[in-house]
Formats: sequence, C-alpha cells, structure tokens
Amino acid sequence: MEGQNKVRKNVEKILSENENTRNFDKDLIWKYWEYEGTVINGAMSASAWYKSTSAMTISRARREIQHDGKYLPTRENVVKERRINQKKWRNARSKEIQPELF
Repeated sequence: MEGQNKVRKNVEKILSENENTRNFDKDLIWKYWEYEGTVINGAMSASAWYKSTSAMTISRARREIQHDGKYLPTRENVVKERRINQKKWRNARSKEIQPELF
C-alpha cells in the first residue's frame, strides 16, 4: 500500500507540472521514469526497465487521480475518448483557467 501511495503522489506531481501528461499516458510514463531515474539522457537500459515502476501502475494512478476530478485532461477529444463526464470537465477547466481575483 505504501508503494501505491508513493506512485500516486509522484504521478500527481507530474500531472500538476506538465499538462501534456494529463492527455497522453506515454508522456506521463516516460516523465515518471525520468523522475524515478530509470531514464537517463533519454534512454533506458534493460536492467533499468525491469526495476522501473510498471506502466500499468503509473496509468492506474493517473486514472484514480482524474476519477477524483483532479488534473483532468486539457484536450476535449481525450475527454470523449476516456468517457469523462464533459459537464464536470468543463466546470473543472473553467475554474482552473480563471485567474485568481485579489
């Protein structure tokens, strides 16, 4: 359970810093592997691949986070493909995009 919490925390950090990772799991997975140090200078050795967090685990953490309404995709076509409630998505995006009022 502790490992899953660590993965979720790391995925959430990556999603918050890089919008593209909200839309494309391949980008998220690669960024995650860079973050954990298994991708170095754009490459991954076979031994590092075996030690890395599995792509399915990273993707599952992203799905859980987005199911909770956090760091939703930024592209409408991705929303449709993932069958995310579009009304909920538009509402979340409008809050995310609006500047803070002082």
